[in-house]
Amino acid sequence: MGMSGERKIMRKAGGVYLLIVLIVQMGCAGLMEGTPSKSGMQKTPSARIHPLRKHAQTPPREEERKRALEPLYQRGLSALKKGNYEKAIDELMPLLVIDPSYRDANQKLAEAYAGKKKKDAERALVLKKEKKALQKAREEKKDVAVAQRVQEYTVNFGDILDVSVWQWPDLKDPEIYVRPDGKISFPLVGDVEAVGRTLTEIDNDLTQRLTDYIKSPEVSVSIKRFGGKKIIVLGEVRGPGVYAPTGRSTLLEVVALAGGFGPNAVSSSVIVVRGDPTNAHAISCDLRRALKQGDLSQNIAVEPNDIVYVPRRFISSVTDLVGQIQPWLATVLSGAAIATDFRIGDIASAGP
Repeated sequence: MGMSGERKIMRKAGGVYLLIVLIVQMGCAGLMEGTPSKSGMQKTPSARIHPLRKHAQTPPREEERKRALEPLYQRGLSALKKGNYEKAIDELMPLLVIDPSYRDANQKLAEAYAGKKKKDAERALVLKKEKKALQKAREEKKDVAVAQRVQEYTVNFGDILDVSVWQWPDLKDPEIYVRPDGKISFPLVGDVEAVGRTLTEIDNDLTQRLTDYIKSPEVSVSIKRFGGKKIIVLGEVRGPGVYAPTGRSTLLEVVALAGGFGPNAVSSSVIVVRGDPTNAHAISCDLRRALKQGDLSQNIAVEPNDIVYVPRRFISSVTDLVGQIQPWLATVLSGAAIATDFRIGDIASAGP
């Protein structure tokens, strides 16, 4: 082989070598870029991690922030001035979440909470008073309902009645004695049966008889005084009515005569009404203390014509007493002056 042949071989070998180097370089580049190489190697995922572009929010300018928050502040301020504390809180709370230091919103929010607390307390007090008034009204209504079931007093021997006819002063007799024969006498009509009859029945009888002489007479019959030793026992006892105890009797004995205390009796506030019914005075007796502690100063002696009232709730004033006792008097002594013209001057406490 000549020198020219060897040069040709060397030239071909160099070309092949350059080709191999080129192929290898291209294959490496394919691996780096995640593309298949010309040598047929399988594509592999690229290990290159592309960074995420972070877009930081640029805070709004001061003027824009004020424009966004100022309406909330103004609405909250307006609601606070009007006393609408709940709306003020609703407006100011989101504002402070966005900007805790915005103007004096913190102070205004505190004022709104304080105002709401005060308003809630006032509302609770009003509701409590309304509930108490409603309960009292229900109890008074119950008192009337219970009183209406009590039997009306029937006239007895020795009772003194007050009978009058409206617009006929000549027919007024303030003291008509019930005679031993059980009758009373009245102008124009003569004798009328009285013993064993209620005041309402006597009133109706006189009205019927007077129609022969007067057009549409309006008669009023009431008890002026009870004959003998009569005591009226009303309220929370098992048998309210008019009783005639024998001999000297105490308050507890009279209550026992009326069947004892009822289930709702307030024994610590038993009232004895004494004197002229149009200007009587009352004595408050704590019979609970008399029974539990043996305080006999509370168990006072009763007198003829006393009214004993056992309440279902504590008696706090004269007005309270009159309001509670009047329905009972109106039923037991229907139409009587003591029921319509009942007045109490004061309430004193029994004992020293």
